[in-house]
Amino acid sequence: MIWHKKSKGGLVASLGLVGLLLVLVWQVRAQSGSGSNWEPPYNLSQSGTAVNPVMVVDPSESMHLFWVDKFVGYVYARQRNGVWSEPSPALVPFSDPPFSETDGVESFTGYLPTLVADDDRLYAFWVDEDATLHFSRSRIPTAVDAANWLLAISLSDSVTGFDTVVDSNGRLHLTYIKRAASNDAPTGVYYRSSDDLGDTWTEPVQLFQSNYLRSISQEESNVQIAVSANNQVYVVWDNPLVEMVYLARSHNRGDDWGEAELIDKRQLDDALESPGPGKITVLARDGEVHLAWQGGHTPRTCSIYHMVSQDDGDSWSDVMTVLDINSTECPDSIRLFWGHNDLLFLMTEVLLASVDRTQVFLQAWDGEAWSEPELQDSIFDFEDPDVYRAVAFSCIQEFVTGENQLFLITCGATRNIEDVWVWQRPLGDREDWSLRFAPPPAWSAPEQIVKSTAVQDSLAVFATEDGLTHAFWTVEDQDTLQQTIQYSLFDGTEWSRPLSVVESLQGNIQQASFVLHKQFQRFMATWVDAESRSLYFSQVQIPSAAITLDWQDPIQVHDIQESSEWPQIAVDETGAVYIVFSIPVNEQRGVYLVKSTDRGNTWSEPIKVLDGTALGWELVGKPRMILGRDGRIYLAVIRHRSFLPQGDTELYFFSSTDGGATWSDITEPVDSEIAWHDLALTDQGVVHLVWAKFSDNRTVLWHSYSENGGQDWTAPLPVANFTGESGAPALALDPLDRLHLLYLDNLNLGHWVWDGLRWSENDSLDVSDLLPGGAFSQAATVNQAQLHVLFNGVLAEQTVELETGSSPAVATIAASQINADARFGVLHTAQTLDLPGELPTPLPTWTPTPLPQSGVGETAVSTITPTPSPTPYVDALANASGGSFLFSSSIGALILSIGLVVVLVLSVFVISILRMRKKRS
Repeated sequence: MIWHKKSKGGLVASLGLVGLLLVLVWQVRAQSGSGSNWEPPYNLSQSGTAVNPVMVVDPSESMHLFWVDKFVGYVYARQRNGVWSEPSPALVPFSDPPFSETDGVESFTGYLPTLVADDDRLYAFWVDEDATLHFSRSRIPTAVDAANWLLAISLSDSVTGFDTVVDSNGRLHLTYIKRAASNDAPTGVYYRSSDDLGDTWTEPVQLFQSNYLRSISQEESNVQIAVSANNQVYVVWDNPLVEMVYLARSHNRGDDWGEAELIDKRQLDDALESPGPGKITVLARDGEVHLAWQGGHTPRTCSIYHMVSQDDGDSWSDVMTVLDINSTECPDSIRLFWGHNDLLFLMTEVLLASVDRTQVFLQAWDGEAWSEPELQDSIFDFEDPDVYRAVAFSCIQEFVTGENQLFLITCGATRNIEDVWVWQRPLGDREDWSLRFAPPPAWSAPEQIVKSTAVQDSLAVFATEDGLTHAFWTVEDQDTLQQTIQYSLFDGTEWSRPLSVVESLQGNIQQASFVLHKQFQRFMATWVDAESRSLYFSQVQIPSAAITLDWQDPIQVHDIQESSEWPQIAVDETGAVYIVFSIPVNEQRGVYLVKSTDRGNTWSEPIKVLDGTALGWELVGKPRMILGRDGRIYLAVIRHRSFLPQGDTELYFFSSTDGGATWSDITEPVDSEIAWHDLALTDQGVVHLVWAKFSDNRTVLWHSYSENGGQDWTAPLPVANFTGESGAPALALDPLDRLHLLYLDNLNLGHWVWDGLRWSENDSLDVSDLLPGGAFSQAATVNQAQLHVLFNGVLAEQTVELETGSSPAVATIAASQINADARFGVLHTAQTLDLPGELPTPLPTWTPTPLPQSGVGETAVSTITPTPSPTPYVDALANASGGSFLFSSSIGALILSIGLVVVLVLSVFVISILRMRKKRS
């Protein structure tokens, strides 16, 4: 007995946990739709035999509603000022026979009309069993009396579908599909109009002719018409057998028509089972026209598509996907309507055949984008409080009042009960729908700044205090065929036309480096002359950067008779200008530094800060430099251990605290297999070292930092990794001292941010369509609250091979290997950063203790002193970025919750089984 009690308790606990699991699942599901602001629906008919409701709204916003009661005939009710009249029988011409009454037996039949209204009249159009299209009208106050209806007029035979509208001037517009050809009217889509309340009609105008329309049924037929206040008329229709949708337009109220325009059809790569285009609808207001339709261009699934025109249909936006159904079954209906809140709405009805109920979705268009769909749960889940059974709603018709209330007239069925129900809810404004809109794209649409047959190199971008953004790069001038420096200016709206502003004295410009000298308000540049391999310098005042004649004549920085490579220019807080460069090979190989204290007019003799020969380095690679306060210089340099193009590389760091007079001992290598590296220094004096390691066809980006001037470093931490190689990444610091790392991962612009504690991955940007042939490099800067990124690459698909020079580090693209029609480009994108309105005042800069120096007096050259691996004071695991998907989304939280519940349930059962076995033993 005791065992049974414990077993029961375990079972209860298990069931409780299972219940918790179901609650969790239900809560997540309930959040998927928020259509809960509907008022309780009103059963208008309350008869159980009401079907086929038809609504029309007059200009005073009174709603007129007709429906068929199987035992009474047509019934009429009217809503005025929010109050519905009592339903009453109506003798109308669209019954069979016209104006017929019922004898109380379930035998009444009627035709489903389309109603439109002006100030005081109702206009009715319907098709009888012989497919004849009829018309009649009545005064609104007496529409229930047979005597007040006009004797029906026949407008066409063989009609399968039609639509009608009355414009603000009282003209009736009618369009219809004629299925069978007659002597004077072949099969097709037609238009007629009337200016005298429907007494006389214009001759039919054929808008479209197709024999495929001969065999369609009324259920397959779809034709719709819309008018706008500026005399425009639009007709859209389906050609369902060939799965095409069309548009025809008139610019003069239907008097003349243009040729039919094909809007969409099946595409070559559409899946065989995917649905073709159909159920097109149109909505127009002033010069704004919207088209929506369904189709299956996404393989095997149905989607809702949308196009908009702002000029009466003369030009159209790109096709947008509004809603993915994720099924080959398409919605039963899609409708567009305006809200009184400057929002356009799309209502989609999806019939769930398995439960014979309809899901209703609402989406809003704010003029630029569609919101996420909002499932109207209240309609789907409604239970009739009188009979406590679920009601299945269908045949939905909508109307929006001037108070922005959405009314739905619906058919509601519960077992054998059929009634007409009225739903009502506020539509809300932009703010109410704001959470349903996806946030704006993190990145601006990439803009092409320049395009040429030559490769752009040495990208640089700067922000100035006036809010302008300046870009530099080197490229072969198409007129002079000389490698020049080009410049372009971004004013926040567009880029200026790129101009060649600097040419080298002897040959082409290569490996250019640029800096913004804020103190003296000028741009400075240094580069390697391709012929002499000497180092040159030039500068210009910021406002004159686009004027070639205002740039200083290039001056030679040094006269070392060896090949200078990879120069980098920088400015310290005193205004002194530094250039670091490498001599990769021969006896003088090493890293050199030159300095100017007179704005670049004269330069010091080169100082060898790293002696590659003395250190036994086979080849000295690219140095990177940043300048701190009080004469601090930080350097990171690559050692090539082989002359082979894919030889081993190592990364080293060293520094100076006295402007380059003395240097610290060079450390053990930071890492190997280095593909790229760079340094950054925050206002708080934190030195960041970031590098890319390429091995086994994978690139890994690593990061380490030092808070004491490079004496101690955190353990290297991987930031991101991806397959293949990447264009050279870029670093940028924002006003909050956050470090931004940009890189191209298989033509996807990745963006990571270091906030002082950890890395976080930000929104990426797909640029594969822009640079299908590959990317080369990037540059980034922060201008106020905007992160600007430049990147370059191959605009046309091609394979670019590298021509190896005297060393593996000096590689250029051989012009002879570039296809004549190849195009290379520089592109720009920007992202708005989340910065406070007022930026915090920077804290006092921490001053590191002096580093151990190699000597005094004569400049000391760095030597290698093996040291133990640095003791990390930031644990790598604590700083691990990204994290599991389970912890980064609501879906992950749900999975985690379910997992925990499942584990608990299994644990209880296992414990119960073990106890049972123990008792039995």
